[in-house]
Amino acid sequence: MYGKEGMKYAEKAVEQQPNRPDGYYYYGLNVGIYSDGVSILTALTEGLKSKTQSSLEKAYELDKMYNEAGPMLSLGRFWAVVPWPYKDKKKALRFYREYQKTPYFNEKAEGKIYLAEVLLALKGKENKEEAKALLKEASQSNEKYFIGWAESLLRKIDNTGEEK
Repeated sequence: MYGKEGMKYAEKAVEQQPNRPDGYYYYGLNVGIYSDGVSILTALTEGLKSKTQSSLEKAYELDKMYNEAGPMLSLGRFWAVVPWPYKDKKKALRFYREYQKTPYFNEKAEGKIYLAEVLLALKGKENKEEAKALLKEASQSNEKYFIGWAESLLRKIDNTGEEK
């Protein structure tokens, strides 16, 4: 409900100021909120994949550093969570690596967790080691939600040797 409402406001922002990243960026974020409520498959059947992708890409094009490099992080997350056959872990990794070079990466746990998830999905010993280090850092943050997420992923890695 709120995601759909947010999408409408974001569309109005784009209409009023098409050369600013705000509306495009918040449209993409609100589709994510909407998708969490109704399911990603429902959002896909409603044709929201291409509009979300183009909105986030436009925000990135206009100002990739907007809202603490939010367009970079959002595009990485988009490619990491969109269902098969659209999912593209390598594209996600490219955006996460770009985000990793910003000053915001070290300030927030969220990007570390997202990057760790993609590294684990790509498999390999080096990726696993880097992911573990990132998750340990994220578990030391002051963001309770992300601390729990990081600790959960660390437990899965420790119990199975891989993230499930």
